Amino acid sequence: MKAIVITRNQWSAILEKLRSTNKPSTLLVRSKMRDTLGFTSREHIAVDRSTQEYTTKVHIDFYNEHARTMFLLKFSEEINHEC
Repeated sequence: MKAIVITRNQWSAILEKLRSTNKPSTLLVRSKMRDTLGFTSREHIAVDRSTQEYTTKVHIDFYNEHARTMFLLKFSEEINHEC
């Protein structure tokens, strides 16, 4: 299943929403995040070849199509809003 790639600012906005509705351990323990939310996150640091600067992207990995669809429905505003 294809991961969703977002910026760190977008991920920060999503985390704020998740913190208000979930226990802290859900966001800190990868296995609990996977079981409760249906996804896990990972960060990738790369060099932008045009500017020679480091960029950090967050990849959201999903374990089923239902979890991916619900994520897109819940957090589409944060994903579409460039912080």
